Amino acid sequence: MTRLIYLTSVLMLMLLFAGCPYKSAVPISEAKVPINPALLGKWENRNSTSEYYQISKEDDFNYLIEKVSNSGGDPTRYFGFISVIDGVNFLNIYEKSEYSTVEYYLHKVEIVNENIISVQEITDNVKETFENSDDLQKFIAANMKNSYFFNKDEATYLKMGK
Repeated sequence: MTRLIYLTSVLMLMLLFAGCPYKSAVPISEAKVPINPALLGKWENRNSTSEYYQISKEDDFNYLIEKVSNSGGDPTRYFGFISVIDGVNFLNIYEKSEYSTVEYYLHKVEIVNENIISVQEITDNVKETFENSDDLQKFIAANMKNSYFFNKDEATYLKMGK
């Protein structure tokens, strides 16, 4: 019982202090980087087996990213595309909805090798808002080397198949 209370407390603290990703009204750029076949397939977080992401080709420049719970239910569908700033890959992720405006979640993505990718969210500590992609790109280029710019938790995903 004591262990359960301890684990619940730790989980609540993790949720309380976990950073949320930065949301932008504009993407970093238009979708113009061709699909990278190395990103396609089933990806599981190294630290969690409760869900996985199935990444497939939506078109020549956009990915369909489905978040699938291993406990069942309908997958959550996202779309995304890569933008490159100073040689660094960023994934612009969004949900399509007829009921709300599109918001982009921005993540730095590094392909470690054909079976491992590393993902870091731009932190919601960034309070600036942008009305165009050029200004957002300049801001990211000027700040991406700063320690506060990304959430501390870097997620590592392992490729589990096609």
